[in-house]
Amino acid sequence: LIRLTWQSLATTILSRKVREEKEIDDGTYTSLSKVRLMAEYKRLDILSPVIIDEDIEDMRVFLKGRIRDLKRIFQFYAAAEEGDASTMDSTEYKKLVRDCQLQKDRKVLPSVRVDLVFQSCCLDHTKTGAARIQSAKSELTANTWVEALARLSCFKYEDHFAKDWENICDKLKRLLIDDVLPNACSVDVDVFRDRIDSDRVRTVFD
Repeated sequence: LIRLTWQSLATTILSRKVREEKEIDDGTYTSLSKVRLMAEYKRLDILSPVIIDEDIEDMRVFLKGRIRDLKRIFQFYAAAEEGDASTMDSTEYKKLVRDCQLQKDRKVLPSVRVDLVFQSCCLDHTKTGAARIQSAKSELTANTWVEALARLSCFKYEDHFAKDWENICDKLKRLLIDDVLPNACSVDVDVFRDRIDSDRVRTVFD
């Protein structure tokens, strides 16, 4: 009984440790590049380097508090179709857009804009001209997927003249809280772990 209790306690502690390690912020889901987003800032008439740097930092802080959700959503859609389960292709990306009902008003966010956002996020924006076009990838990484969400928010909530939605961070917050988090599917790691640890599964492997 003592041994069984200890094993159960050790499993719980290890499980918690693993979960904590997975939430470490390595920048994948929180670091957005002002160089890559500069086209959106210019379109929104946000040109001050100070304001842009503050906005990038505000997004980092906000996204850090949502790492767990972002990871699980990305993991679900990245594995939704055949191919690399660590990246998101165009079909998987569009499935997320549909599930989150981002195109309720297609005049605001038409399909061509959804495609252009995907394509832009697949480019290397440190390059110019033909070199930039040739740098195009066919899939989104976790980091460029978060960038895609930021870009989509700029079009879905384009009225930047409204006081409460004047920067990208505010638009991204609204997109995630109102559209993505309530509607997107996600990988439930805890349920999977609990099922693997169940007596029935253990019996199969014993």
